[in-house]
Amino acid sequence: IDQALKEGKKILAEGAQGTLLDVDFGTYPYVTSSNTITGGVCSGLGIAPQRIGKVYGIFKTYCTRVGSGP
Repeated sequence: IDQALKEGKKILAEGAQGTLLDVDFGTYPYVTSSNTITGGVCSGLGIAPQRIGKVYGIFKTYCTRVGSGP
């Protein structure tokens, strides 16, 4: 990914979990083991925040959960 960014290529990253499953901001103990917010891209892909260009947020109009939890 770092090499592609150095070459000026565009990268599209997708998160698969909702914010309430975030290890820091979620409804503990019903969370996943990683960050699900935009900043999670940095730790997940190993890139600096300055390398992130545009961010698009996609969401549903109502909250749902798969599995146990509040």
